Amino acid sequence: INPDDLRRYSEMYLASLPSQLDVVPQYKQRAYPLDFTQREITVKKGKDKVSEVRIMYGGETEFSPRDNLALIMSGDIITERLIKELREELGGVYSPGASGGLIERPNPSYRFDIGFPCDPERVEELTASALSIIRNLAESGPTDAEVEKVRQIYLTQFRRSRNTNEFGAEQFSNAIKNGHDPASVRTYETRLAAISVDDIQATIAKFLSADKRVIATLMPE
Repeated sequence: INPDDLRRYSEMYLASLPSQLDVVPQYKQRAYPLDFTQREITVKKGKDKVSEVRIMYGGETEFSPRDNLALIMSGDIITERLIKELREELGGVYSPGASGGLIERPNPSYRFDIGFPCDPERVEELTASALSIIRNLAESGPTDAEVEKVRQIYLTQFRRSRNTNEFGAEQFSNAIKNGHDPASVRTYETRLAAISVDDIQATIAKFLSADKRVIATLMPE
């Protein structure tokens, strides 16, 4: 398509559409703030001989794009270790996973979850193994290869999607909602390249500490 034609059609048909760019989103404060005081919860429900384990971290924190990206990357690194240890080495689970990130609004905070189903008789063993993975990463950090593998996955996903309409719409929507510069997407590759092994280690040590952890387990009746 001719760029001049695209500009002309955009001005004629898109720029004339009604908009609400001057409307500032309003957020309600949570009536009941999330409580991640360290504790363990066990719920007995159902007859199936399978348990569900959730290891949850969270709390208030100042929003930082760098911390957010590092914590998101940490989720993929931890997932890989969970798969290797809990599934391949111990044969205790099929689909463990970990994910999380920082939340900017309405309350600057973060949330990170680890979850897996397992045999009820192996809950204690596998939960301890998952916690050991977190401690090891907080104390020794990931390997260069682990960080680079995740980085390359993110780069591939970004480069594949950045020219799609869906990607552009999502970026503009998020920028307007959070008061960010939509052009910040242009620095994504630079910001991704800047995340180091030390950054991941520091992020895990900072956000995934035992005093901000709730372990919830669903057990059969």
